[in-house]
Amino acid sequence: MNKRILIAIIIVLVLLLVFAPRGIIMVAVDKEEIEPAKYVICRPSMTTGADWVALEDDRGEVNEMCYIRGSKPFGGLALSGDITRAENMYVFYVEEKRRVYCELADAEVLEYVVSNWDILYPIKRDLVFFEFLRSKRYITHRDIYSESWLGLKYTEYTDKLADVLEDLGWLPDKYLSSEDLDNL
Repeated sequence: MNKRILIAIIIVLVLLLVFAPRGIIMVAVDKEEIEPAKYVICRPSMTTGADWVALEDDRGEVNEMCYIRGSKPFGGLALSGDITRAENMYVFYVEEKRRVYCELADAEVLEYVVSNWDILYPIKRDLVFFEFLRSKRYITHRDIYSESWLGLKYTEYTDKLADVLEDLGWLPDKYLSSEDLDNL
């Protein structure tokens, strides 16, 4: 067999092994597949104030800053920065909708209490190279932070890192730990 063909086959096999969807955590939903219930489609907010921007709900277009309480993508799943920095949209299934006061905005802001969430197809990733090789349909093990890094759970690692940075004087006196965030 020709050496060039053999090298090309090896390269293709390595790329398939590295980038093939493995360990599927979640399947993205199409807009048409959203459960016929109360829902809101949001994207993460890139400004100070509320965490999310509600784009649309079961009644139509919303386009307003909002808070999400309950089951969240950035809660227990610890999605990687490749997913969270990209402009993905999330579907939240609403139990309750209300208005709450936001000090930062000095205004009333929408708040949704939700029971579950999905990610809307296509899944975008903030990758420079090889994004075309990653699935737009699935969140895989590669898309979440490792449960263990140097023997620590992710939240333990971030708390220990924050302690070190605070000892060095690189953090303000008051910051939110992962325990504070879990209790919100």
